Amino acid sequence: MQFMGDKAETYLAQGELDAADQILRKAEPQHIDEMAGEYVNFLLYRRQFDAALAFASRTIQAAPQRPDLSVAEDHIWLGSLQILAGHSAEGQALLEQARKTLMTIQNGGDTNLRLFDSILISSAALGDHTEVERQAAALRSATGRDLWRAPESEEVIAVSYAILGDADRAVPLLERCLSAFYRRSVTPALLRLDPAWDKIRADPHFQELVKRTNEASKARCAVSPNEGSRRHCAAPRGCPRRQSDLSPVANRGA
Repeated sequence: MQFMGDKAETYLAQGELDAADQILRKAEPQHIDEMAGEYVNFLLYRRQFDAALAFASRTIQAAPQRPDLSVAEDHIWLGSLQILAGHSAEGQALLEQARKTLMTIQNGGDTNLRLFDSILISSAALGDHTEVERQAAALRSATGRDLWRAPESEEVIAVSYAILGDADRAVPLLERCLSAFYRRSVTPALLRLDPAWDKIRADPHFQELVKRTNEASKARCAVSPNEGSRRHCAAPRGCPRRQSDLSPVANRGA
């Protein structure tokens, strides 16, 4: 199942949704929850928000008892999906509740990077600019010297600014992410597909970045058409998400 999940994730990162669909359809019904993140991402990229919300809700309800951090992350995932599906009041209430839990854990001295990521995303979804800036500064301080994690932190911060509609802050960070190696890195295809970028999609600088990276990606694939990894057809990368995901949604299943 891990192999199938990785293969589906690779196709999604390259924007090959039909190929990802074929992989996901082959999953046994009892194993599909093991690829929950990739399946939800597939539905999000297809703009099937209600279906993504329904599947995530079922997955969370069936999950065994877990630590408060994991439960709060699930609620941020679910709250984000509720907002995308048009249930803003319910989603914001769930995000606020989950964020309080995470901030209590963080204020108690826990330095888990997942706390920074989730508090950033939830604060952005709640329109809390001040907390986004505070958490972004703390996350940069914690990971700035880590060459593997630092670009992922930058993407999380970029997603947060994008959710706030701040293209001036998000786009420069994205440009740096597109030339770095890191876990579940953003790709030109994900810039087109991921709803995390919707609030800055009309910005001319974002559009220029998407155009430029798409052209470079096509050029790379034309030179090396048989190179099938997530990175080979991504431009001009060496290069979360998850994610975005970008976000809890984008990084689910990481």
